Amino acid sequence: MAANWDLGRLEVVTTDDAGSSADSFDVLYAAHARRALRLAGLLCGHRERAEDAVAEAFVKVLPRWQAGHVEDFWPYLRTAIVNEVRTGHRRRGVADRWRH
Repeated sequence: MAANWDLGRLEVVTTDDAGSSADSFDVLYAAHARRALRLAGLLCGHRERAEDAVAEAFVKVLPRWQAGHVEDFWPYLRTAIVNEVRTGHRRRGVADRWRH
């Protein structure tokens, strides 16, 4: 069953002194947002959590990319998404244990 999620709600907000760097990142975002959301959705099975994980991953990748530390964007972003989803599962597990 394929998810039909609204990608228009995902936004990357940047404050950038370099000017064109934000435009370049917008291009990367447009190129990778759909499959990033699909990956996160498959990993966590929850639309809102997937959107949050993708947004957090993009935010965390942005400074590394701007500094020139990211050569191959998709694998780097994919790893960041997997880490975000894993962190979310871990946090929810801890919260559930404390509630019971």
